[in-house]
Parts: sequence; structure tokens; C-alpha cells
Amino acid sequence: FIQNLQFEFNSADLTAADKGELDAVNAQIEAFRPLLRQNVAHMNVIGHTDSTGPEAYNQKLSERRAQAVAEYFAGEGQVPRETMRVSGKGEIEPIADNSTEAGRDQNRRVVIEIIKH
Repeated sequence: FIQNLQFEFNSADLTAADKGELDAVNAQIEAFRPLLRQNVAHMNVIGHTDSTGPEAYNQKLSERRAQAVAEYFAGEGQVPRETMRVSGKGEIEPIADNSTEAGRDQNRRVVIEIIKH
């Protein structure tokens, strides 16, 4: 499954609403938790940005966003850190039009994927 989180411009901070979304994702992960604990699956945590600003900066920002989500899951003790693969895609995989504010809002996100080996 994929769950998108939306970040404020130039931010990797999780809002209260983001944490609420992550708690909902935690509930969806429940079925996969035994597989994650047994290393039969892993969780990709992938950060994204809009296209505002330099590409190199956006790459690092996307990585910080993904790291913030991974730290939240690990800090809550819900997902073993060693089963998470954290990465950033920067601005290269938009899901919406970067020429509009609404589109840029959608592109500032983190995607969660559970991958079974």
C-alpha cells in the first residue's frame, strides 16, 4: 500500500496531522508486522519534494523527510529500524503539476511501501 504525507514548503517536520496519518498507517502495517520482524519483508520509506528550488537541495530535503518518517516509526517501537530502507527521490517523480500550489502540495510527500521477499 502507499500512504502519502504532505509537508510544508522547505520542511521535513512532521505535523500533528502527519503523525495522525502515520498512526493510521501503523494500523495498516499490522498484518505485515510479523513478516517485518522475521525479515521476510522490508518497508521502503521514500521522500519526495516539489520542484521549487535547486535539484540537489530538493534531493537532500526528500531524504530528510523520509528519515523523519522512519524515525517516527522506529521511535514508536512499531517497525524495527533494520527493516526500513530510507531514500529520497527529490523532485523527479511528481504526482501532480508543479506549476500550481495545489500540485506542489501533493508532491511534498513520503511514500510507504511494504515489500515481501
